[in-house]
Amino acid sequence: MPLFTCVHQPCRISLRWGEAAICPLHKSALTPREDSSLAVDWATGCAPHAKKKAFKNTTFRLTSFMPATQRGLFDLGMSGAGPQISITVLVYPTFTMPTLDIDKVPQMLREGFAKLKPWTADKQLKWKNEQQAAIDGIWNASPFRLRLNRPGWGVIDYKPQFNLRFTANPRDAHIIADIEKAPPIIPEMFNCGGSRLNLAQIISGNPKAVSSAALNSQSGRPVGMNSSLLGIKMEEVVVQYNIVAHEYGHMIGLPDEYNAGGEIKKDGDLRSNAYAIHCSATNKLALSAGQQWEWNKRTMSLMSIGNELRARHLITIWEAVTVATANFTKPQDWTIV
Repeated sequence: MPLFTCVHQPCRISLRWGEAAICPLHKSALTPREDSSLAVDWATGCAPHAKKKAFKNTTFRLTSFMPATQRGLFDLGMSGAGPQISITVLVYPTFTMPTLDIDKVPQMLREGFAKLKPWTADKQLKWKNEQQAAIDGIWNASPFRLRLNRPGWGVIDYKPQFNLRFTANPRDAHIIADIEKAPPIIPEMFNCGGSRLNLAQIISGNPKAVSSAALNSQSGRPVGMNSSLLGIKMEEVVVQYNIVAHEYGHMIGLPDEYNAGGEIKKDGDLRSNAYAIHCSATNKLALSAGQQWEWNKRTMSLMSIGNELRARHLITIWEAVTVATANFTKPQDWTIV
């Protein structure tokens, strides 16, 4: 296959026999190169061959990346050659026992709280393993990919690999989480233990601020609860809910979908406007990534009240990839598929 260059551009391109000698990007005429009559690695399209090769030979990394949603921190690692993008959230866990007045606990929960035993090293390790298994079951079982389609480079799909790792040093953490012992979940109560992740970065004005989170000893296990508690009109149906997979979405910068998102108040301060700021930024990022966020809906979506991952849940990963590879690619070269 003959090797050509654009008349007015420093591009190298090889064509199949019979293809028109016109650059598909610049629409310039192509002329045969004198240094080679054949090209083994032909590619239809127009791009500097050396830059594509350099991209594939480059390892890209981001450390403590805060997405444009202004919430969450994570590390990214990927090779230009693919096929995987590694996303890692580092958590420093503190294991605690509940402090409560047993007389104020609902009757059906009292026995469970009374039987709680202190954390042991084995139980802590088991809990940590359960969290990654829960992430694997939803985030890493997803069919969604990040697709690079740059003129002249062909199409490359990258699969995100989502990791929840634990560190013994709080200074290395993206999240500091309180892990409280909790009795087994009762479907009629939805006693999830008040899992949450705060908005420290917006409130403090520091993009690298470490957020505080709350999980519990049941968060890595499928939680069964009556569907009516989730706003789903299905009588006597028990829905399985994955607490830590939902919270992981917050850790990488995503908001909830079951509320209205809030409105930024002109006379409000950062603390009172924090969630509305987060939601507004999410809308903008979603549109940039070719997606649309959903608000005030109770659906089976993971960031609502279900366990199903949606393409829009990868918007912060899309952003991180475009930032990491900015010396080689443009945001419009990347899509969530």
